[in-house]
Amino acid sequence: MNTCVVSDSRVAKLLNMLSSSFDGERANAGRMIADMAAKDNKTVADFVMRGGTQIVERVVYRDRTVYKDREPEPRQQARQEDYPKRARPKASNVLKTLYWALQYYDALTQYEIDFATDILVRGDPYLSERQLKVIRRIIAKAQAANEPPLM
Repeated sequence: MNTCVVSDSRVAKLLNMLSSSFDGERANAGRMIADMAAKDNKTVADFVMRGGTQIVERVVYRDRTVYKDREPEPRQQARQEDYPKRARPKASNVLKTLYWALQYYDALTQYEIDFATDILVRGDPYLSERQLKVIRRIIAKAQAANEPPLM
């Protein structure tokens, strides 16, 4: 998380210290305000009039930046067009074939049975490339189990 250290409350505290009856406290407060203004490339007058540096907290993710002082931008739902063409077989055909493959559950591992059941229960038409890879493996095992043994 990236944050700017100086806040309005800190500037307000330093401005209040300028009215102190102690010379050293006033001098230190003035010096600190001047240093903060110099870091922001502003004059002391501009820095004080605008209330100092604003705190902008943000979190940077791979695909977006989220600012703490703003409303988050709505995340877009993945659409069928967002997937590459090779990852877009017709979902209804894939689900029907997967349902057929579950007939040969004795040739599948427990993970593959659970995976296929979960995919069929959800009925999600947007399958990732990774999910399609597992589904292809399940279908290949079912097809191998379906073939009669060679004599």
